[in-house]
Amino acid sequence: MLDVGCNCGQLIVNLIRDLSCDCVGIDIVPEFIQHCQERHIPGIFVCADFSKMKEELDDLGTFDIVTALQLIEHPINVRGFRDNVLRILRPGGRLIITTPHPRSERYGYHYLRTCISHVRMWTRWRLEQVFGSMMIYEEFERGPEFISSSRRETIGAVFVKPSSNDEGLSFESHEEFE
Repeated sequence: MLDVGCNCGQLIVNLIRDLSCDCVGIDIVPEFIQHCQERHIPGIFVCADFSKMKEELDDLGTFDIVTALQLIEHPINVRGFRDNVLRILRPGGRLIITTPHPRSERYGYHYLRTCISHVRMWTRWRLEQVFGSMMIYEEFERGPEFISSSRRETIGAVFVKPSSNDEGLSFESHEEFE
């Protein structure tokens, strides 16, 4: 499992405890990676911008699950993120994304105007437009707590990478993120 934007590694701690899976965490903030290492969290932790990784990403292998929880509203290269997910996600693997709901009282559009770390709001439709052309969208009503704490606060989506392009999916790019 790869956790992009792993922060201080809490999701990885929970998954290792509950599922005993191998985990990799990537975050752009050096202090977060250092905190994970100081806590001796099992797994591999890399300080990097995931959307810009190339050869370093190949060294990590492929994954059944990639998570990006509360990440894509931040200033990231969405096209680079999407392309890298497609590179390292195994066929049949899942990308799990969460982002603040635009109408969230806590983190919605009004927060976007005052917070320099959130640069865009996402809707389910927009997620499907960007990621659904290359992967199959799987909606979930109520996921595990680490995915969605409240339907009004968080939008969650799961995309499945097809085992082949026979599913009729388009691999064209989206101009908005060129």
